[in-house]
Amino acid sequence: MHANRLSRFVLVLTAVLLGCSLFTLPGFAANGEEAPAHLRCEYLKNPMGIDVLQPRFQWLLEVSRRAEMQTAYQVLVASSPAILARDRGDEWDSGKVMSADSTQVAYKGKALETGRTYYWKVRYWDSQGNPSAYSQPARFEMGLLARSDWKGQWIGGDGLLRKSFDLPAGVV
Repeated sequence: MHANRLSRFVLVLTAVLLGCSLFTLPGFAANGEEAPAHLRCEYLKNPMGIDVLQPRFQWLLEVSRRAEMQTAYQVLVASSPAILARDRGDEWDSGKVMSADSTQVAYKGKALETGRTYYWKVRYWDSQGNPSAYSQPARFEMGLLARSDWKGQWIGGDGLLRKSFDLPAGVV
């Protein structure tokens, strides 16, 4: 059994044995739905140097019931982990979007700024209309978005980086 699934199984078994409900355990909603996992931005985990103005998000559902599916999602993007921890998205709150999409979900919030780090998380609604818990937070950092963001000067003369040399035996 995969380590992550094994740890979830142990949490569920512990809750059952102790008479607890699953909503008291991290990563579970009141209805027992597990939070989305394996969050990616532009196909990468917590990427740095993103140069896309509308980065794309994706996540996986780790559900325990057979034939379960996502019917809606909500993505939150915040400027700080503290804001995101309050379940707020000051940069973007997609609201409840009726869609089974969990890949290629494009950012549609405020304009992203060069060099800034953003934090995000997602939740989904199942086929019965029950929301999952929010995912663990993820992050992405913007790279340099405009030519004017580059601050540097050429080393050497006239912007050329070259050196002449002779090949006595020729190229092989």
